[in-house]
Amino acid sequence: MVPTRLSEMNGPQPEIRYGIIASGNTLIKDAATRDKFVEAT
Repeated sequence: MVPTRLSEMNGPQPEIRYGIIASGNTLIKDAATRDKFVEAT
């Protein structure tokens, strides 16, 4: 997207997104399990 004067003055436009929201801070050391999570998202 090329910024224009109007978009710079108005700031970023809000976006509506649908789907699962997940957050986590656990390290998954098992590569097979980690790959399953990646494929599911």
